[in-house]
Amino acid sequence: MRPFNNNLKKLFILQATLLTLKLKTGDKLLLCSDGLWSMVDDAQIHTILKETSSPEADANTLVDEANKAGGKDNITALVMFC
Repeated sequence: MRPFNNNLKKLFILQATLLTLKLKTGDKLLLCSDGLWSMVDDAQIHTILKETSSPEADANTLVDEANKAGGKDNITALVMFC
């Protein structure tokens, strides 16, 4: 196995923000890539999360909607029910 060289490591710079949220039973948490939120507006995301009944259904519907809107980037959606 070849070790990473320094040039490859420099390509992967991650900038993160740490948030603390107080979640309660019934809340839904969405973690998604810009391939989703740049293609589907907040109101549509909110509607989808309100109307579907499982994390898998939410994620699949959100990805489908992003693809229907043009799907110009990789699309990732992780949905968690509390």
